Amino acid sequence: MKKIFLFIRLILMFISCGKSDRKKYSKKDFKDIDFNKNYDFKHKESFMGEASSVYYEWNLECVELNCSISYLNEEKNYSKKIALVLKDYKQKNKIMKQIVNGMKKPDENVVVRDYYPKSKIVIYDKNEHYSFETSIRNEEFYKVLDNLLGENHKKLLEELEKAKK
Repeated sequence: MKKIFLFIRLILMFISCGKSDRKKYSKKDFKDIDFNKNYDFKHKESFMGEASSVYYEWNLECVELNCSISYLNEEKNYSKKIALVLKDYKQKNKIMKQIVNGMKKPDENVVVRDYYPKSKIVIYDKNEHYSFETSIRNEEFYKVLDNLLGENHKKLLEELEKAKK
């Protein structure tokens, strides 16, 4: 009985999220996105070291003008979430476009030796859904992050690490 109940809940979740009709888009499909539309988006920037215990991720999610930034460090076992409100949709669309452009044009000078970066963005509204991911460190995301935080994100990480000790 419990299995049937769980199965029904899973089906209802998929139906309510509309995941059954969504598809992944390729890099070339991003040129079709109209950045003047008011899409919502989720972006995840993650990083895994050679040792499987080294893992962290940044998440930026914007729905309407409400955004949240979260950070998770699995190795040191701490996380932080910051909520903020953007001033207008123009700012939100600029942020989204900057992140997408960073994924399309990775910095060739970024040396990746002992870690595996991953960058993923999902752009959506009630009618459209775009998903794109790469295996690069998206430097444009970190510029956006610093701008939203009002300081270098590394300073926030230092504060989190001090608070953990």
